[in-house]
Amino acid sequence: MLEGRWTTVTESEFDHERRGLEAIRKRLPDAAPWLAWSNFTFTANTGHVRQVDLLVVTPGGVHMVELKHWHGTLTTENGAWVQITPGGKPRPHGNPLHLVDQKAKELASLLRGAGAPVWVSGEVCSTNQALTIKLPANERSGVFTVDELITHLGDPPRDERRRIDGPRSRQIKAALERIGIRRSDAQFKVGPYLLEREALETGPIWSDYKARHNDLPELARVRIYLRERGAADSIRRSVEATARREAAILRGFPHPGVVRLRQYDPSGHPAGPALIFDYHDGTLRLDEYLVRYGDRLDILSRMGLVRQLAETMRSAHAGRIHHRALAARSVHVIPREQSAANGTDDARWLTPSLQIADWQIAALRRSGAERRGISKFAPTTLSTIPVADDADPYLAPELTARNADPVYIDVYGLGMLTYLLVTGMAPAPSQAELLARMDAEKGLRPSAIVDGLSTDIDELVQAATAYQPEKRLSSVDEFLEMLELVEDSLTAPARTDPPPAPTPDKDPLDAAAGDVLAERWEVLRRLGTGSTSRAFLVRDLAAGPDVRGAKALAVLKIALSDSRGEALIREAEVMRGLRADSRIIRLVEPEPLHIGERIALALEYVGDERPAEENGERRGDTRPSRRRQDTVARRLREDGRLQVGQLEVYSDYLFGAVDFLEGEGVWHRDIKPDNIAIRVRPNRTRELVLIDFSLAGYPVQETEAGTDGYLDPFIGDLKRSVYDAHAERYALAVTLHEMASAELPRWGDGRVLPQQTDAEEWPFPAIAADAFDPAIRDGLMAFFRKALHRDASQRFSDLKPMRDAWRKIFLEAEAASARPRTTLPKGVSPEQGRVGEVEDESAQRLRDEAAARATRDTHLSQAGLTPAAEQFLYEQGVTTVGELLDLSQRTLINAPGLGAKTRAEIQRRQREWGNRLRVAPVAPLTSKGRRDAKDELKRLSVGEAGIIDTLGSGENADLLPPHTLRSVSLDTLATLFVPELRKNESNRNETEMVRLLLRLPDEHGELPAIGVWPKQKDVAEALDLSAGRIPQMLKAQRTRWKKLPAVRELRAEIIELLLELGRVASAAEIADALAVRRGTRLPEREHRRALALAAVRAVIEVEQLTPDEAAFRHVANRDATDEGIGAGMLALEVREDEDAPDTPSAPGLLGYAQRLGKVADRLAALDTLPTAATVLAELGAVSPPQGAIEWDERRVVELAAAASTNAAVSPRLEIYPRDLSLVRALRLTQAGL
Repeated sequence: MLEGRWTTVTESEFDHERRGLEAIRKRLPDAAPWLAWSNFTFTANTGHVRQVDLLVVTPGGVHMVELKHWHGTLTTENGAWVQITPGGKPRPHGNPLHLVDQKAKELASLLRGAGAPVWVSGEVCSTNQALTIKLPANERSGVFTVDELITHLGDPPRDERRRIDGPRSRQIKAALERIGIRRSDAQFKVGPYLLEREALETGPIWSDYKARHNDLPELARVRIYLRERGAADSIRRSVEATARREAAILRGFPHPGVVRLRQYDPSGHPAGPALIFDYHDGTLRLDEYLVRYGDRLDILSRMGLVRQLAETMRSAHAGRIHHRALAARSVHVIPREQSAANGTDDARWLTPSLQIADWQIAALRRSGAERRGISKFAPTTLSTIPVADDADPYLAPELTARNADPVYIDVYGLGMLTYLLVTGMAPAPSQAELLARMDAEKGLRPSAIVDGLSTDIDELVQAATAYQPEKRLSSVDEFLEMLELVEDSLTAPARTDPPPAPTPDKDPLDAAAGDVLAERWEVLRRLGTGSTSRAFLVRDLAAGPDVRGAKALAVLKIALSDSRGEALIREAEVMRGLRADSRIIRLVEPEPLHIGERIALALEYVGDERPAEENGERRGDTRPSRRRQDTVARRLREDGRLQVGQLEVYSDYLFGAVDFLEGEGVWHRDIKPDNIAIRVRPNRTRELVLIDFSLAGYPVQETEAGTDGYLDPFIGDLKRSVYDAHAERYALAVTLHEMASAELPRWGDGRVLPQQTDAEEWPFPAIAADAFDPAIRDGLMAFFRKALHRDASQRFSDLKPMRDAWRKIFLEAEAASARPRTTLPKGVSPEQGRVGEVEDESAQRLRDEAAARATRDTHLSQAGLTPAAEQFLYEQGVTTVGELLDLSQRTLINAPGLGAKTRAEIQRRQREWGNRLRVAPVAPLTSKGRRDAKDELKRLSVGEAGIIDTLGSGENADLLPPHTLRSVSLDTLATLFVPELRKNESNRNETEMVRLLLRLPDEHGELPAIGVWPKQKDVAEALDLSAGRIPQMLKAQRTRWKKLPAVRELRAEIIELLLELGRVASAAEIADALAVRRGTRLPEREHRRALALAAVRAVIEVEQLTPDEAAFRHVANRDATDEGIGAGMLALEVREDEDAPDTPSAPGLLGYAQRLGKVADRLAALDTLPTAATVLAELGAVSPPQGAIEWDERRVVELAAAASTNAAVSPRLEIYPRDLSLVRALRLTQAGL
């Protein structure tokens, strides 16, 4: 092809790329309609600036070609492409086909808008002929050598309607000129930074670039948020709000485990706002890191990486910041700074630092409404797009829920990342497949993938990733405590050895349990990492033989860097000047310590001081101490607001501590529940201790030092230009408010700063009155309206009148005899119980025994509930176990002031008592089941209940939003499918026909004795009807179902699941995903799946009304030995206006699946258990259908088993027979050994 038809928009800067382009150009025809353009950029409608290596117009279509010049071997690992270099090193590359396909679709969209409707396909071409390509057959489509590409470009179109002739070719050329494909340097500059042409990462509304400073030798990562072309102002403002939110979150949360924001430039790029981050040139994503270095990490190293992530998230949660989108892509891995202990490059990579990125949907919980749940991406309108697609399998299922608790969401994310770090692979390719696996396998078990893995790790992952949020660990603190148990079990055998000798070259920050620092401090465990230091619980070996238990313990705070060491020195200076007071943490050593090259502080241990035997430890035990350090913040997160007695006594400690500091002439400057530790004294009583004086020495001119939400927002102006006593008391008042309600006061609607709110409308913030105890609510309202007034002159003038006003609240409540009732252990005074005398292990045992004896008539005071749970239920008007069983779950979800642990306790008791005291779960088609279904529809939401008559016949049902229709349970759907029996029973045959065809349980809960996917003739025989009568009745039902909005939304959901699962899936797999998403009251798995399969069957029957318009096809698998796969397979039909020309047809996909199933049956019948390598090789030899298939190896094996008659697949991708007998199982195992 000559110049004129071949247009070089920009000369390539790479020699290998120029050679590859030249090799292609010479072999392309120089005749119409052929045209080509190389090395250009275009801006997609989304705002993404896309780089294109080559675009070729051929008679068969338009092709976008991505050139790669890799050496060695190209293979796959867990769905990602991996290049094995000639030296044997793996280099992960993701899957470039996904990106070139996305770019091709975006260019096609622009061409259509410019008057040239055409489909653009995406291909990857290797310009290095020596590259060995070992991709599976299903991933080989779309990947070519130069020779193969030339042949492919010459292929005729699969559809004559897509043929390109001369006039159409010229039309495409004109359209390209109109949309603009020339290079623009302005698109690759942000301030003083020059961006590289190819993006590091792209997301739905952003692109990340590696950038270099024009004048300084420094690198940066630049994230550009993209305003969509032609978007409404609301959408553009929403993009800008998302960028501002990420910038604001990161500015207020400097932490070594979080990417560091250098600058936010709202007008830095033509496409949108820019965020500029620090960047290390070797940064890897977590999944890429595991591909490259995972085989060299032992299990302790992997758990150490889990700890890094968990400690960072604990710090974030302490600042009320929640990520909500933790995934492999959002974790950056950076090699450790070079030192004598890790001099080699590989050693630095084996002990890396992890940083969490992608905070664009993070939530900063400020108010009560937000504490009870946050809409997915409010307040922006980007309710469906600010999370990258490859994060999908890591995201919590409830992320899209209106009132999802962000703490549970982040705990789930940590559990998923733990699974990735332990196994080296993502939990599933998509959330749809993950949901099906979780329902089928009862949770995730890493030990099913990794041999010899501790069951403790399984329990950690399962506790963090339970599908129901209330069944998960309730906080990151609990996650870390469980992680400590895992680490302890992994190192337990080594604890019988003498403690290791000090390692002079070891960085103290890397100290592990058993290490001795500075020949004095024996490390027991790591407590956490903050913005300036890392804390360790240590035993002081110089304490002397008479000092035992907690008295010999201390906390070492070790600075993370030299600059951060200055903060510790300043903290020590303040604390040295304080007299001793039990309410204030003290220094063990008055001067900062120098341990290695690090600065450290030795502080007293504030925690459980009971003797070792009472604390669950044994004397002489060499394991790391399990002594728990508690804070008021943790108690609020887990138990909810303090009870009245606790609030009175705890606040007295707090007032006393602040009063003491005032007398010493010191302001703490960071008073908040996280900085109030709870000491458990030897006599089992509690005492509050104010900790963390890291801000106490800051200059008063630095008015922004502190924690957002507790920091007085009205200092720093001309009237109050320095930090003052009013600001200290403001933080005290906010802390008291949180202790009384478990919520923060709120200024305005959160869209503007408190200073920007109208002074007349907002003289004081919104007080969380609903969350206060009713007995003291009025007094608290008056107190906080004065203590938090925006005008400091209207607040309490001094600490004493503030304290007197606070005490008066409790005196008046006591005088009115309004103090709430609580249940206390025998022999414990009311005041002791409320203040929180620590219970021993027998207390929980006694509660469990009381719960086991409870009946529906048992009063809650005798039912084994904790005082916090009991008090909450009394406030809801619930006094007996029976009344609790009738309490709506929605009351618990939306209750103000209710802690996560207390909520989980009540829900757990509801389930326990419900299973024991309720009658058996009601079958959906009973009269009670139908009443429950109608009640469910009425409870969908307050605003939506008014337009619901019934979901089947309500004339306004179409007005319901999709998320509401998708919340309808499977039980309720069953009542919509099966018509209600008339009083004269004239429609009994029709009712029974539907029930049997859908295989739904009868009024006794029994499933029909009929096949898992019943035939019409089987239903006719069961009802003693003619074979021709069933189709007549069924047609009427299909027509009725099609009109139901709930069924239409169910159909859309099934289509989405099929798309997520690669366009083909087993009916059982779809059903399992629906069972998890929709839920059902029936506990047995057989019944759960039956209801879900009935939903799938009903939608398939609706498709049969107009087969030519069906969105998918279904084939049954009635010869299967297991009912789980007898329901058959579904495959999506090609959608003419939405799917690419090379999309495989539904018959082609089903035929391919059936061929895979036959191979799987043959492998399952072998005398020896086939290995994963054998399975993959045999299945890889099966010819895929014509078209592009994007399945990874695991998905191919799973489909083969699903389409077989008797094959099952293990988590290790081994295939075995489903009807495996015990004798044969032993024989196969012995053969494998």
